[in-house]
Amino acid sequence: MAKCGTNWGYISGCRCDDCRKAHRDYQREYLSRPEPRQKHIARAAFRNRVAHQSMMWLKKNNPEQYYKIYDKVKKELADD
Repeated sequence: MAKCGTNWGYISGCRCDDCRKAHRDYQREYLSRPEPRQKHIARAAFRNRVAHQSMMWLKKNNPEQYYKIYDKVKKELADD
């Protein structure tokens, strides 16, 4: 079990005030660094591009399955 009051404690599932504060402090420090933040943004852009390309491949090669997924997502978004 991770030590309570640490970022690792929070990551391991503890939600006590000390672990939440440690995680919050870690996140603030991490996000204040310019380089990791840009890497995070680049990874998100890459994931979005891969997801888009995957859906376009599915639409081209299996349109029935594509529209089944598309309609389900569209309905879920409309319910929000």
